[in-house]
Amino acid sequence: MTVPTTALIRSGPLLAAATFFAGTALAQEPGQFDVDPEAAERALERALVQTGSILLPAGAAEVAPYFSFQRNESEVAGVPVLVGNQLVGTTIATDQNQATAGVILRAGLPWAAQLDLNLPFTYQENSTEQRVLGASLTNDSQDSTGIGDVVLTYTQSLTGNDPDRPAFLASVSYDSDTGDRENGLYLGTGFQEVELALTATTRQDPLVFSVRVAYQHGFENNHIQPGDQYSLAAGAFLAVNPQTSLQFGFTVAYTDDYQYQGRTVSGSDQFAASLNLGIATILRRNTLLDMAINVGLTEDAPDFAFVVSLPIRFNFR
Repeated sequence: MTVPTTALIRSGPLLAAATFFAGTALAQEPGQFDVDPEAAERALERALVQTGSILLPAGAAEVAPYFSFQRNESEVAGVPVLVGNQLVGTTIATDQNQATAGVILRAGLPWAAQLDLNLPFTYQENSTEQRVLGASLTNDSQDSTGIGDVVLTYTQSLTGNDPDRPAFLASVSYDSDTGDRENGLYLGTGFQEVELALTATTRQDPLVFSVRVAYQHGFENNHIQPGDQYSLAAGAFLAVNPQTSLQFGFTVAYTDDYQYQGRTVSGSDQFAASLNLGIATILRRNTLLDMAINVGLTEDAPDFAFVVSLPIRFNFR
């Protein structure tokens, strides 16, 4: 999931980590502290599962309720208007807020495979304002609430468990286009989509590096053929103490021009890039708190997004 909070929210877990280190330093001799390797491995492993970098063991399952929010602001030139005896340019500012609450169900399968099911419920608000000389000329807003796109993902390991070699995962995802449409707003993508992805991870203790490349194809709907999308995501994961890991990464994605009634709409391609920061901490033996923020680096990327999830693991073996 990418995902997606402010520096204030981020500072809480980081402050807790700092407090942990301070307390450990007081309890031990200078330069010495006790670390449970198995606990540290659990924290890092749980964080890697959330990003699709490794798989759940066979016989394990996770229920991961989550909440995400993203905001995007854009501004384009509008039609000039007559002010007095002079034509004055206008601007059209659009603000979009989207909040999603949902649950991701994960199941570890035999033969080193995993199945994921994402069930979202979304609220979206769009507001459009036309401005002239800094003053509001017109203002319009719409909002919609309902089911988002249900997404099913199957992931298969392509390599063994040799820690000295990179591990590769192949996955296929299906976006069902179940998102509601109300007041002209889509609560999903508006298209059925299939995505193929390849993920590689390698370990250089105490770091784990992950790279993911993906190709996404959307199917025509209402005479609109969405452009194919090519994306690259890279990240590094660091186990900072037995209970907590940090994530640093970036994502870039290019989407081709879309077609309307068989004709390509020139200039409709998009390039989105974002910076991703995350923290995951074990609350209980089977419960993880995972938080991440995404900051848009290009005009086509959401300006800001955050996600908070609470994966709960069950072992049936």
